[in-house]
Amino acid sequence: MSVLVFEGFLSTPEMLAVLDQSSIVQAMMDFEAALARAQGRVGVIPQSAAQAIASLCRVELYDIHALMAASAHDGSLAIPVVRRLAETVALFDPAAASFVHLGSTSQDVIDTAQVLLARRGLRLIEDDLLELVGVLLDLADAHPAQPILARTLMQPAQVSSLRFRLASWALPLLRCAQGLRHAADGALQLQFGGAVGTLSALGEKAEAVSQALGAELKLPVPDMPWHSQRDRWVRLCAELGVLCGSLGKLARDVSLLSQAEIGEVAEPEDLPPLGPPSDGLACHEPAGAVPAAPAPSWLKPSAKPAKAGALDDAHRGLPAGLPLSVRKRSHSRAMPHKRNPVSCMLALAAAQRAPQRVAALLGSMLQEFERGLGGWQAELAESVSLLMHSHGSARAMLTAMAGITLYPGRMAANIEAQQGLVYSEALTQCLAGVLGRIEAQLLVGQLCDEVLAVHESGDALGASGGLRGLAQALCARDARLQAGIEPAALAAVFDPQRVAQHADQRVSKALAQARVDLCALLDRPQW
Repeated sequence: MSVLVFEGFLSTPEMLAVLDQSSIVQAMMDFEAALARAQGRVGVIPQSAAQAIASLCRVELYDIHALMAASAHDGSLAIPVVRRLAETVALFDPAAASFVHLGSTSQDVIDTAQVLLARRGLRLIEDDLLELVGVLLDLADAHPAQPILARTLMQPAQVSSLRFRLASWALPLLRCAQGLRHAADGALQLQFGGAVGTLSALGEKAEAVSQALGAELKLPVPDMPWHSQRDRWVRLCAELGVLCGSLGKLARDVSLLSQAEIGEVAEPEDLPPLGPPSDGLACHEPAGAVPAAPAPSWLKPSAKPAKAGALDDAHRGLPAGLPLSVRKRSHSRAMPHKRNPVSCMLALAAAQRAPQRVAALLGSMLQEFERGLGGWQAELAESVSLLMHSHGSARAMLTAMAGITLYPGRMAANIEAQQGLVYSEALTQCLAGVLGRIEAQLLVGQLCDEVLAVHESGDALGASGGLRGLAQALCARDARLQAGIEPAALAAVFDPQRVAQHADQRVSKALAQARVDLCALLDRPQW
């Protein structure tokens, strides 16, 4: 469809296949086949009729485009699908045709089909999401006590550690994985209630058919149909929105850190290889770069980077297997010096669209009585888009982080460029032990103003040595400080390695628990 020109690139080929027109119709056919088998097993319809109906629930037997065109007239895709199925069954077994869709309603078909598709889509999302969390945790393990500049309100603030920042990226994503599972437990349930939810057409057999149908589709049977009770479904979709936001936060940070003016990280410059490199070809890291951690030990043999490379080829029309030196994706043709953060761009685009999708779903909850007018229908496109965006964003950031390059030299240089100002709070604490907090704050504020004045004038630091040099001079001329503060204690205030180690310690317990929680999710597949 032409709309996917501007929507599909924010997703993945796998998710687009799950949500393809043929896949949607097949999911509806799966419901009808399961319903016929369940009713045949319970004795509501003859076994021969059940077999006849189920045998013709194959999407390849039908004109998809004709069904889509008819759905606009009928107001629901389920109506032409069921009608065409009954007509086809009648060609082979006229008696069986009267049992097609018995006791069910169009919303049962579409809601259950949507649940079946969401189950497949969530499996795709979780696969990439958990691998991304694993990559972030492995990066944290591989880079202990690496000082970085922490920024608040977009300004340099204090020294932190790379491990602390990686934890701030990984933990929300892990919580998203846990939240999706919890929400899916409630939302991925059978929808089967008939015209008004009571299954009155099935009489005493209603409960038996419901249980048999749920068993056929491997779906839990809820206490009652949820035709106009959309809370659990919207809650699941809201979790997808939160996931898009968390992935967008990661993308925003990585894209900002990859700006040339900061230059602390860089997305992979080359598309991931699709197979063994050609003879004579090799990848070389830029000077001063530190490669990302090796692939997590728990990854399956089907490495994600190769999968991501195939995705990029498919999206950009590149022939598979091009040498890495040719298969550049981040360079501008007009400005070849640029390295555009393409993966971050995709994740950010998805994150910017998600809030409107979730808001629309919340608005559609105002559904009338037993089955609503317009609200349920409005849900369909929004939930599909959230599945598309969530997987596209997760895949994009997995691609970025699995091949990310780190530049510790730039991290150190950016800290050094702050001329010691990022240690002002720690210096205040050090001086306060001798002078008291109020006087220490005043003195450190004056020293900072002096450093900033030199910086704003464009002069070099000269003999002052920034805040550290001024602090040393202050301690040397003030008898109270000279007697009360050891030179080693003052030097420790300005030691980025010590500060980074402290930051690491602050998240060590959280990272260890995250590894346990990740392994628990991997060990218990849900979908």
